Amino acid sequence: MKVNTSKLFYAGSWLVNLLLAILVFGVFSEEWFFNIYYNSDTLYLASFYKDIFVDGTGFKGWNLNGAPNFFPDMSLYFIVRSVAGNFKLAYVIFSIIQYNLLVFLLGSILKGINPKVNRNYITFFNVLFPVYLLATILHGSFQYTFDVFSQSYHNGCFINSLIALNFFFRYLTRNNRWYFIAMLVFVFVGVFNDRLFLITFVAPVTAVFLLNLMWIKKKTISKSGLWVLGTAILALITFNITKKNSVYECIGLGEKFMNFSNAAPSFKNMISQHTDFIVSADLRGLITILTVFSFFILLFLFFRIAKQTSWFKRAKENTHIYWYFIIFSLTSVFLTLFTPVVNGYYLGPSCIRYSTLSFFLSLFNVVFIIYYFTRYKKSVKWQNWVIGGLMCVYGVIIVKTIIQEPVVANFKKVVTYYPEKVKAVDQFAQKHQLQYGVAGYWDAKYTTMFSKQNVRFYTVINEKLNLWYHVMNRNWYYDYDKGKYQKPEFRMVILSPEQFETTRQIFGEPIDSTQVEAGKYIYYIPEFKYNRETKQPYSNTK
Repeated sequence: MKVNTSKLFYAGSWLVNLLLAILVFGVFSEEWFFNIYYNSDTLYLASFYKDIFVDGTGFKGWNLNGAPNFFPDMSLYFIVRSVAGNFKLAYVIFSIIQYNLLVFLLGSILKGINPKVNRNYITFFNVLFPVYLLATILHGSFQYTFDVFSQSYHNGCFINSLIALNFFFRYLTRNNRWYFIAMLVFVFVGVFNDRLFLITFVAPVTAVFLLNLMWIKKKTISKSGLWVLGTAILALITFNITKKNSVYECIGLGEKFMNFSNAAPSFKNMISQHTDFIVSADLRGLITILTVFSFFILLFLFFRIAKQTSWFKRAKENTHIYWYFIIFSLTSVFLTLFTPVVNGYYLGPSCIRYSTLSFFLSLFNVVFIIYYFTRYKKSVKWQNWVIGGLMCVYGVIIVKTIIQEPVVANFKKVVTYYPEKVKAVDQFAQKHQLQYGVAGYWDAKYTTMFSKQNVRFYTVINEKLNLWYHVMNRNWYYDYDKGKYQKPEFRMVILSPEQFETTRQIFGEPIDSTQVEAGKYIYYIPEFKYNRETKQPYSNTK
C-alpha cells in the first residue's frame, strides 16, 4: 500500500507541536519561570472565574481589563477550567490549546488565499512555528515563548484577527456571502473585545480597500472595506454605550495610550532588545531576522505585483489576491510593531507582547514567500526533505530533553505550584487566625489565588492603603450580601519596611510581623474596614 507522505507529514507536524508545547512545561525548574507565567496580570481569568463560579460573588462590581478578553480567552478558559478543576492545570491546557490554535489559523491563511494549495506548504509552516517553543527548550528564554502561551494579554485579539482574515480571503476566493457575514461578526467581536483589533485587522483591511480603489477598483474589495469600517465603528459605539450605562466596568488605558513623549525611549528599547536577540545568536534573533527579511521581500513583491495589476486583464491568474494579502500583511506587521513605540509604551522587555503578532505573521510570511515563488513547480521532493529533516531534528530534541530533564517532575510542579512567599503568608495567617488583608497589585491577587488557607488580599495603591479597583471586584472591600466572603475585616498588610512607616502612623504598632520575601513583610495590624462612600480605611475597633 502506497503511503501518502503529505498526509503523514501533516499529521506528524501536529504531533510535534503538541509534544513540544507540553515539553516547555517539562523544563520549568527555576522560580523566575513561574514568576513570568503566574503573575497578577495573567491571573485575571482565574480570579474572575473563581469569583463568579466558585465564591459566588457574581459579575456585578467587577472592573475588567481594558481589553475585556471575552472571546476567545475568557470563553475558552472558562470551559477548560470547568473541566480541569484546578486553575493551574487549566492554565497549562489553555496555553497549549491557544498555541496550537495560533499555528492552525496562521497556516490556514494559505488555504484561504488558494483553496487548492499543496498541503506541504502548510505542513512546512507547522514545523517552522515551533521555534517559539525551542527558545525555552534550548535556550531557557521563557519570556519569549510566553508570548504564545500568555493569558489575559492580546493573543485573543490576534486570534480574532486571524479568524477574520481567514474568512476575508475565503470570501474573496469563493464568493460565499456566509464567509463575508462571519468576517463581520468577528470584526464586531474583535473590536468590542480589544481595541488593538483596530490595528491588527481593521487598519490593514482599510489599506487594502484604499489601494484597491487606486489600482484595481474591484467592487468586492470596496464593499468589504466599507462594511468592515462600518462594523468597527458600530462595535466601538456599542462598547462605549455599555461602559457608559455601567453594564460592566472597564479600566482605562491610562499611560498606555498616546504618551508620545516616551516614543524615543520606546524606540530605543525595542531596537536594543532585538539587537540583543541577534547578537545572542539564538532563535529569538532568527525570528527578528526573518521578520525583517520577509518584510522587505513582501515590499518588493508589492511593487512588482502593483505593476502587473495596472494591466489587470493581462494577469495570468488571480494575482490581485496575493497583492491584497501582501498589503494586509505589510500594514499589519508595520503597525503592530511600531504602535507601542509611537504610543510610548515600549518601556521594557515584556512589552514585546504588544507587537508579537508582527512576528507570528512574519513567520507565516516566510512560507508565503516560498509558496509564491514555487507555486508552479510540480515536484514536492524538496518540501518532503525539508519537512522530514526538521521533524527528525525535533524528534532528537524531544528525546534528548526527556532524557536530560526531570520532565514529569517539572510538569507536576507547574500544576501544583505553591509559592514560598504565599506559604509564608498562609503560615502567618493560620498562626493568628486571620483571613483578610491588603497589598500592592503584584501581591494581592497572587496571594489570594495561591493561598491554601483561603487567605484574601485585595489591592491598595500605596502605604496609606487607598483602594485600587484595578481588575478587581469592588464589592470585595465592603460588607456585601453575596458569595462566601461577605464581611471582610482587614488585619493584614504586605509592605516593605519603608512603606510601613506611613501605615504605622495611621494604625499604630503592628501586633506581629514576619518576612515573606526579600524586602517585603506581612504585618498583623489592628482591625480595619473600608467606607463605601469615602473609600477610606477606618478602624473597626473604635
